[in-house]
Amino acid sequence: MKYPRGTRPAMGNALIARMATTALRKGMNLRLNVNVLALCEAQGAVHGWRLSIRGKRDAARPARVVLAAGGFAAGALAARYRPHTREHFTMSPPANDGAALRLAAALNAREGADRPSNFSGRRYRC
Repeated sequence: MKYPRGTRPAMGNALIARMATTALRKGMNLRLNVNVLALCEAQGAVHGWRLSIRGKRDAARPARVVLAAGGFAAGALAARYRPHTREHFTMSPPANDGAALRLAAALNAREGADRPSNFSGRRYRC
């Protein structure tokens, strides 16, 4: 992907850029500015989600679900990982508040430093 402002994708941005590029090449439909209200789970697997697009509620049941959680530097959750600082200035968008992590936590998803990261070459199933 090329960026007009000379932006160089790195870390999370690079991961999402690669995922988006692959999805677009495969003809997948990507939706922006969507508020995911809940993940739908059955028998230990996520099979869809409930969402809101411009105030209209909808649901989706795709063949597979990828939860690319993104960051949480702009939310209260960040303070848990940096308790020694009062203020934290971040370049992250205000929407990077950990919402996807909260959705996963509602299903008792595992997270943490001891869990596999996006840098792992292994595949994992929920």
